[in-house]
Amino acid sequence: HASGLTRPWQRLLSVAGGSLPLLAGAGNLAIADGSPLVFVGVLGLALWLVWLLATGLRLIRGQG
Repeated sequence: HASGLTRPWQRLLSVAGGSLPLLAGAGNLAIADGSPLVFVGVLGLALWLVWLLATGLRLIRGQG
């Protein structure tokens, strides 16, 4: 982004962290039947939480 708020690795993390739960959500019936596809959603959630923490700290520190 032009503002420099997020670093390139954070942008990649945000795309992956947002896309994986959507991908897992598309297979929600399979997940309800016990498919290991649930771990795709859990991985996406974990990536999103890391992104949230990293971006939040960057905002608090003033774009350090």
